[in-house]
Amino acid sequence: MDEIAGEVGVRPSLLWLFFTDYPLFKRVLWGPVTAYQYRLMGPGKWEGARGAIFTQFDRMLQPLKTRKLEPEEASVAGRLIKLSLTVMAGGAAVYYIHLRHPTAIPTLLSNLRPQKV
Repeated sequence: MDEIAGEVGVRPSLLWLFFTDYPLFKRVLWGPVTAYQYRLMGPGKWEGARGAIFTQFDRMLQPLKTRKLEPEEASVAGRLIKLSLTVMAGGAAVYYIHLRHPTAIPTLLSNLRPQKV
């Protein structure tokens, strides 16, 4: 596309953009290639091309926002499910340790003594 744009005279000059409009230079150089870039200069120049380049991601994401997301409080059922999964994972870990080393858990429990203050 750059070759055709160069022949027509609408290819954006990155050197000119670097010295005159550095934020736009960064968007053109490192951003996605869009048709708006070829409307910055030359025949068919459009004054709204700069704004369109800076807002292209907003326009892309807008259709994907189908509902308004609000922060939700965790429900009691959700908390109980998380608690039960945590207890099950802990139980599975203890069972696995007990199968591999049958004396490990009783040894650890016998070493636990109340501390005196």
